[in-house]
Amino acid sequence: MYLFYNINILLYIMKVIYNTSTYPYYKIKFTNDKYTEEGFEEHIANFHNLYNLCIEKNGKMVLIIDITDISIPPLNFIKKQVKFMKDIKLLSKEYIAETIFITSSITKKLVDILFLYEKPVTPYIIFDTEPDAVKYLKDNVDRFSKIIELNPAMKKINKSLDSVSKQDTSNKIYNLEDNEVALNRIKELLRN
Repeated sequence: MYLFYNINILLYIMKVIYNTSTYPYYKIKFTNDKYTEEGFEEHIANFHNLYNLCIEKNGKMVLIIDITDISIPPLNFIKKQVKFMKDIKLLSKEYIAETIFITSSITKKLVDILFLYEKPVTPYIIFDTEPDAVKYLKDNVDRFSKIIELNPAMKKINKSLDSVSKQDTSNKIYNLEDNEVALNRIKELLRN
């Protein structure tokens, strides 16, 4: 009974560290800090900020997601993450050039579960170790430099979003409501 109780406690662990210092390469590391609703909401807000950085840089990102240290999250987190992935699908398609996952054998299964419910919209690759992922990044620098540039339609959208944000600084993609504004604007501009 005691061992089972400890295992259940381990399931509620999550903290996410974002490193945005090396555009276009952004690293997200999930750690073993205690899982909370506030932590998840912070993760969502920080992820939206990655799109803001892409808009500011007028380019795409290469996303590196390190999930080697987390254990399988509770079902409610998985459901929220799947919903979040659906909500950002259009933004991800436009602003993520490629995703690199660094996983353990257990967390690889988590990626598989998430992708069963929500298929990725951009290319991705999975590595078991960080040195393998770093080697892949180094081997593909030229390729990444060619694919991070936005297409002309997205540059027009960014310019439009930038002019709106200069008028109203609250028009950034920080939360789901703002995300809807940006998504609607993207859809509108793509139709034109």
